[in-house]
Amino acid sequence: MKKKVISLCAFTLFIVFGIGIMDYFNLASIIGIQVDHFNLDILDISINSIVVLFLAGLTFITLDQKSITKEHNRTKTSMLMLKVSYTKCKTAINYIEDQRVNAPEIVKDEEFLNAINPFTDAEIIANLVCDGVITSEHYDKYEKIKQQYALLIFLYKKELELENQDVGVDNYRASILSTLNTYIQDIIVT
Repeated sequence: MKKKVISLCAFTLFIVFGIGIMDYFNLASIIGIQVDHFNLDILDISINSIVVLFLAGLTFITLDQKSITKEHNRTKTSMLMLKVSYTKCKTAINYIEDQRVNAPEIVKDEEFLNAINPFTDAEIIANLVCDGVITSEHYDKYEKIKQQYALLIFLYKKELELENQDVGVDNYRASILSTLNTYIQDIIVT
């Protein structure tokens, strides 16, 4: 951006300085152009127009750079939100598993399982997808994790109903944690 502004300033100064030199040394008269036929109002209007164009160009360049920065920040924040959601999901799964091993009576309470929701930003993330900030690929992964988490909670509840019969909770938990780790590593925040 600085190069654009500097080149625009240099061009404007070059034109204004050139016109000033031509006027000071009366170069037009030296090369045979009759100066008394010039309309100085047109010269004044031309210089004013150049200044206005310079200011308009400078404003456009500045606003364009700010817009690019703003969009970059939105994308970066969105990726951080996804990463935080995945990390919260991992933490929730590990917490439930820890409670399942150390305090099984707590996990038997269905309200306990329903109360742990790592996807509190789902609506915001959906809006960011609609705005085009988050790609559909990232959103598909997010929705896949939400569905896998819901299935894991269902398996925990099923295990409680069947009085600790193996319904594949451990294997499924390991699978979802592996997927979460992969997704977290795939998110690059620059």
